[in-house]
Amino acid sequence: MIRTAALLTLASYVLGHGYISEYYVADRHHDGSNYSTAGPAIRGVPGDLGYVKYWNLNTPNVVCNENGNQPAEQVVEANAGDVVKMRWKGDRGPTGDYWGHYEGPIMSWLVPCNGDCTQFTPDENTMMFKLDEAGLDTSKGRSPQGFWPSRPSGQGQWAQDRLSTEQQSWWSTTIPYDLQDGQYLLRHEIINLASAQTPDGGGHTWPGGIQSYPQCIQLNVKNGQGVVPPLVKATEVYTQDDMFLDIYTPGPDGISSYKIPGPKPYVPGSAGNQKRMRRHARRNSH
Repeated sequence: MIRTAALLTLASYVLGHGYISEYYVADRHHDGSNYSTAGPAIRGVPGDLGYVKYWNLNTPNVVCNENGNQPAEQVVEANAGDVVKMRWKGDRGPTGDYWGHYEGPIMSWLVPCNGDCTQFTPDENTMMFKLDEAGLDTSKGRSPQGFWPSRPSGQGQWAQDRLSTEQQSWWSTTIPYDLQDGQYLLRHEIINLASAQTPDGGGHTWPGGIQSYPQCIQLNVKNGQGVVPPLVKATEVYTQDDMFLDIYTPGPDGISSYKIPGPKPYVPGSAGNQKRMRRHARRNSH
């Protein structure tokens, strides 16, 4: 009986997480992961579909999760400017297969492989730049009922809540039209803040701290314009302030603002504007 209860608890824990089950690059469909294996061009997730723990956020595991250091066998062809649409599968929602958390931000990043992504292993010096981000939108109200048996906490709507309640667990990002051609990891990341109060989870669960769910798709990008956006070290994105925060205080509605970790997203075309500004400044200095 105890063994059965333990197995049920473990099953509930596993199903509470999720993964990218399918995705589109432009209008071309591709298989993602499932509970046991990764897709042809998408890197694997941990066996429990779990997250990067706070003590690993400054290690190479932060790039593509614990099993994501192992390259996938293929890369997907993409054009600069293409839209990539990804579906996160979980165990919530009206059909029982939506993403299962709803308190926290969502981000997309690109990681240059500096060559062949099927031979690329993230390390302490891996660089990346942010494509998009969404956090706590205080211009919108919270959903009256999330897919857990309680309302989301926070004075507004979290990106994760929108992912499930408005977008059927789909999220889209766009490859910059001016990007340098080459192979990249499209790193899509969901951060769950439900137990981020303290290292022990504030009594909600253990371990605590933020829960980072990154997953990486291997892309070969063509027809860009040669721009390399400003890059940051993946292992230096998260600070201690990012890892621990209490979204439930002040009560009863929780926090009213939230700072998303990392730099601002790259704005396509802005690299050219910066070059023009530097040329203009040099001319004016003579």
